[in-house]
Amino acid sequence: MLKLSLRLFLVACFRVRTLTSDDWNLKDSYIGCFRNVGSSKNASIVTEKVEECVEFCEDETNNLIALKNGKECHCTYKLDCAVASFLCNVSCASKQACGGEEFYSVYKAKPRRIHDGFFSLSTYPVPSISMDFEGFTLELCAHFCFEHNYTFFQTTLEDVCDCNNEYEYNSMNYSELVCNQMSSSDSKEISDCFFKNFDHVNVLYSTRFQYEFQRGVSIHSHCKNGNGDYKIEETCSEGCLEGWKGKSCMERNCATNNGDCGNEMKCIHSRVNDFEYIECVCPYGTVRNKWHLCEVFKVNLALFKPSYASSTHNDSRRGPCVAAHVSDGIYNGWLVARVSEEVSAWIAVDLENVYCVGLVRIYDAAHDNTNAVERMVKFVIRLGRQFDISAKSDMRDELETCGMGPDKKELAGIAMNILCADFTLLSQFVVIQQAHHKLAVAELEVYEAGCDIMNGRCGEKKCVELRNASSTVINCEEWVNDTTIDQPSYGCFKKVVAEHEHHRYGLSYEQCVNVCRSNSYNLSVVKGGMKCLCGNRLTVYDEVPEESCKLPHHQFYLVFHDYLMLGDDITTSNTSTAAANDSLAGTNINFSYEDEPPSYRTELASSDDSAGKTRNRRTKLKSAGKRENCGNVRADLHVCTLSELEKKEKT
Repeated sequence: MLKLSLRLFLVACFRVRTLTSDDWNLKDSYIGCFRNVGSSKNASIVTEKVEECVEFCEDETNNLIALKNGKECHCTYKLDCAVASFLCNVSCASKQACGGEEFYSVYKAKPRRIHDGFFSLSTYPVPSISMDFEGFTLELCAHFCFEHNYTFFQTTLEDVCDCNNEYEYNSMNYSELVCNQMSSSDSKEISDCFFKNFDHVNVLYSTRFQYEFQRGVSIHSHCKNGNGDYKIEETCSEGCLEGWKGKSCMERNCATNNGDCGNEMKCIHSRVNDFEYIECVCPYGTVRNKWHLCEVFKVNLALFKPSYASSTHNDSRRGPCVAAHVSDGIYNGWLVARVSEEVSAWIAVDLENVYCVGLVRIYDAAHDNTNAVERMVKFVIRLGRQFDISAKSDMRDELETCGMGPDKKELAGIAMNILCADFTLLSQFVVIQQAHHKLAVAELEVYEAGCDIMNGRCGEKKCVELRNASSTVINCEEWVNDTTIDQPSYGCFKKVVAEHEHHRYGLSYEQCVNVCRSNSYNLSVVKGGMKCLCGNRLTVYDEVPEESCKLPHHQFYLVFHDYLMLGDDITTSNTSTAAANDSLAGTNINFSYEDEPPSYRTELASSDDSAGKTRNRRTKLKSAGKRENCGNVRADLHVCTLSELEKKEKT
């Protein structure tokens, strides 16, 4: 089979090509819309067009720029929390997409001058997957491993990209990263880097923190006859796998298999700056995190906050392992906070305000040997309103316990998530303790408790978030407005208990109706535009305005019966697209789903009206006895689902 040349492949598939100030173009450079970015430099003047931000960030080593609120320019070194492009609904004076009040439009400004090298390894892990590139660059390798949700990438053979989620404990090295090995096919793109004085040792890179790419086009072909190989084919003789299209089967196809966007996200068409893009987006009200999962956006309360430790270890290679490293936003596992003693060792972060802590995320230090790994096994996270940072004694009796770390630690660069046992404790200090080992931590993140995490630990009760000064407090209440639906109905609700939950996510509204009918159910339910449920008798709780389901918001359930069929067409009101696109009036941004939520005022011919008059589809709801249930709400948290964490707690 013939391979496309790299240049032809990039042009044919509308990929982001090598960019310089001379050939930079708006279409290829657009990455997406994001809720959270890290800035190395901000413009102090109003930015009137994207090109001005490109020029402003020309001298930065990072290659991404982010524009916010129609005027702010940020030179960006890391980013997270992707959302649908229509949320970046504010234009610059040039009418180009320039973010929103809380969101950033992100563009690639130029080729990378540096990559996210973690450290070098004396031995190389066997790759989980690999791809041989014609015209290899580290950017292409990062894209390949990022697309397949791997944490690490490296190149051990010429033009070969290796992806992994693990590595072996062996001799590690870290110093100044030098990226001056350029690609043979493009003198502006980097093919490899090395740590100074260790140019003979391969570098291990991470995909999670600094990289992002357009999601509508893949880095390789998705052919039916691909046999699991990762390569670029000129044509796919037997056609494309479901969710893909195009001659080389590299473009997402929202019309089939949800564009291969998986169970978390919905495949949508977006139009930004008068160009068409395909995106995999999370339900409204959530963001896509670094692990390609959807969650409610939360601020890391620990970032850049004051940090303290019971002592400071001086490492011969790393230097002083000061407490500040635990909250500096650097995850590579080399720059860490470490204490010397083995008894009552602790590291603490002062959040500078009181919060109900729900989730603590820990990134371990990089270790040379398996013995050091034990330092982060079964550690304890403790909470307190007050904490004596000068204390050298055991503080365990003076603090509340949030939770314990896992029995088996994770590698540097991979998160360990600890859900607090009590979401109601107001705390200012978060303390990591290890009873009988030395303690070393690369990074600590702290997030507030919320109803999105395990229903706020309310069990089957209704979780309500109350804002108390600067913190969120959870209140668990009884469900009171419950109703039974057993007739053709229409409505939007906070909770629905159905008889059947379909295993596939991302179904269209029509597909959900067909699934329910094939299983002999008359009523269909779609949660957050993603999850399909069915039943002949539904218990619903707390009806909310229909606009909440039009977006569609991740928390709410749309109950409906059928579409109005006119011949072979399905008539809809296009409510979600219209609502979003109305907010984008005057900009060059809009979007559409492959299908839209059914109309809220669709009329059906009344079966008992011989005159052919129509009546509104929505019927009066019948009250019924109360029935409590948690609603089987699925909420994933990074590398572990909540259901998995709940199972661990029960055992």
